[in-house]
This record gives sequence, C-alpha cells and structure tokens, in this order.
Amino acid sequence: MEAASAASPGGAVAESAGETTLLRYLESRPILVRGPSTGRHYTFSAAQPLQAVHARDVDALVRTGLFGK
Repeated sequence: MEAASAASPGGAVAESAGETTLLRYLESRPILVRGPSTGRHYTFSAAQPLQAVHARDVDALVRTGLFGK
C-alpha cells in the first residue's frame, strides 16, 4: 500500500512523514543538491542545516559526507 499524499492549496503535494527523513548538513556554505532518486532539489545552509529529505534520496546524500542523519 502506498503512502497517501494530499495537495495543499498552493498545489504542492504534502507527503506522509514516513517518506521523509531529516538530514543535517555538516558544512556551513549554502548548497543546493538534487536527490539522485527523486530528482528533488534540497537547499541547505548553516542557517538551515536540517531539511526533510525523501527516503529514497537519503543514503546517497549521506554517502557524500556532507550530511548526517
């Protein structure tokens, strides 16, 4: 069974919490990364080091050494 998602008034899709993991950016310079599995873009910086990342993208991003769980 797939996780349910619902469209918000702005048209964005809100996913269930089970599909995302909070990743912590370990550097200070702002960075924009593309999730290798989903193609989604994630923006991290020292001011916003925690971002919800789709579960399919987590392992590959952690392997870069720039992120921790």
